[in-house]
Amino acid sequence: MSDRPKIEVFAEFEPVMEAWRELEAIAPATIFQTERWMRPWAETVGVAHNITPMLIVARGPDGTPAALFPFGVSKAGGLRLAEFLGGRDSQANLPLFNPGAVFTRRFMTNTLSYAAQTVLRPDAFSLTSQPYNWRGAGNPMRLLPARPGLNQLAAMHLRDDQHVLEQAAPAARERLQKGMAALGEGGAVTHIIGRDEKTARRIMQAFFSHKDAQRAAAGAKTAFDNSVARGFFERVCLDGLEEGRAAVELHALCVNNRIVATCGGGAHMGRFHAMIESADIEPDIAACDPGDVLMAHMLEDLRGRGLHEIGIGMGVARRADIWRTRGEALFDTLHGMTTSGRSFCFMEVHRRRIKRVVRFGRRLFGV
Repeated sequence: MSDRPKIEVFAEFEPVMEAWRELEAIAPATIFQTERWMRPWAETVGVAHNITPMLIVARGPDGTPAALFPFGVSKAGGLRLAEFLGGRDSQANLPLFNPGAVFTRRFMTNTLSYAAQTVLRPDAFSLTSQPYNWRGAGNPMRLLPARPGLNQLAAMHLRDDQHVLEQAAPAARERLQKGMAALGEGGAVTHIIGRDEKTARRIMQAFFSHKDAQRAAAGAKTAFDNSVARGFFERVCLDGLEEGRAAVELHALCVNNRIVATCGGGAHMGRFHAMIESADIEPDIAACDPGDVLMAHMLEDLRGRGLHEIGIGMGVARRADIWRTRGEALFDTLHGMTTSGRSFCFMEVHRRRIKRVVRFGRRLFGV
């Protein structure tokens, strides 16, 4: 790739869709970079938060797309910040890039500098939760100054020759088996998948009911208390469902036809990312850990379909004791373009450093 990129910047999706689909078919990417996940997010959550898409297409000398950077620009404290579309709902952020292209630091710097001179004119790029490598390819964003992220991805590999329960830690396996047996005392235990609209809507309704019950019990808001989040969730679960293209696949655990736990996630290029989950908080049900039992059923189903790389969300501690997950490091890019943008980046670096120290201290001392 030439250090002088030939790039185009758009604030709408339609002009970039040909390049997007071409790169999506070959790029080492996650479900969070696919059109079927990101576009519904931009058109629901993004619109509600006044985020304007900033879609950067970089082309090679022959005009073929080499990379697409799916950013969005919003105002925060008087600044115009460019961030990855997907926000906190995305677990792993990447550009869509041709794995055969060669990128340089100057190319990346020039791309951001040129983009910052267009009509959206961001003061700074705040690009978080980026994996250093994906599917054996280095993330070109790491050519820019990178700082360790605040989180890690929790991931696991499912083996062809071993059932999921056999991969669990011994103590966790025993607890899961006891939970399965206890749930079975209440009636037939079944695992269902929302492959048609009727079943998907049934699981979605159970998910919302569980979240509403959690909010009422804790007196605190959840991420799905507003119509925007629910609208986005409905789109990624239902758009393209009949054609088998829905971004999120919904799973549920039933006892006597009553849904006691839900989980949803999406697959792209052989890797499944779990995104959402819920469980019945009724004490007799909750004591059986239905969410963990459902996870075991879901993972076994995915293994049977040939999916072996599983992302279980941010952080490595939550289910590491059960599934012996590994942590995948993430990094952040803070790149100021104006005086105010550079000041923001300077303060943000120190804020995140303090937050990282506090978080490490809590883990170290078990608080």
